[in-house]
Amino acid sequence: MICKVTIFFCKMVAFLFFFFTFATMMRRFILAIGCNCGCMWPIRTAQRVLQGRISDISFTAPVHNVAVGMDGGWFDNLLAYGHTDMSLDDLMAFTKETEGVCGNSAVLRRHDIVMMDIDILLYGNEKLHIKDWNKTYIRKLMEDNNIII
Repeated sequence: MICKVTIFFCKMVAFLFFFFTFATMMRRFILAIGCNCGCMWPIRTAQRVLQGRISDISFTAPVHNVAVGMDGGWFDNLLAYGHTDMSLDDLMAFTKETEGVCGNSAVLRRHDIVMMDIDILLYGNEKLHIKDWNKTYIRKLMEDNNIII
């Protein structure tokens, strides 16, 4: 009887250790993704690259918006959300790398062409890009997709 209790206790301790270790390593995130090149391939490329590194990720449907802070033009925007084991610094580096894979460059940006822009809105409990939280399309995408902070 004591042996069975000891085995059960050890299994419970191991389970709780791994559960809380894993749970504390994963951080919730929300990314704002945008492109103004007039085509969807950079967005699809970004989705594939992000899914290749982050297994727990979902995407909203893209929306078409008037560009904010630029001379005219349109943006296609969407949100990505889920959980990651990456640190904030690693996630920032990965999103910048993903922008590059999608063709983003300083030269194009000087001409107001944004092949890919990925901003981290939420990491864990930390809100980033505070001004973006007030953008209508971000609030609408969060509401329409039941993304609750």
